[in-house]
Amino acid sequence: MKASELRTQSRQALTQELAKLQSALQAVRFEQLASKSKNVRKLRTVRRDIARVLTVLRLAKPA
Repeated sequence: MKASELRTQSRQALTQELAKLQSALQAVRFEQLASKSKNVRKLRTVRRDIARVLTVLRLAKPA
């Protein structure tokens, strides 16, 4: 997910995306704890996507 794509979305769409990513992060963590997931990079990418969404939300916030 690119930051430029996120900047074009509405605030409501970004909060929905954030909720979806946070639940995905929880699922990835449980999979890794249960040793079911071999893709350890997925955790990193989900965390970075969450950071991108939060950054765009904070930049869009009125001063």
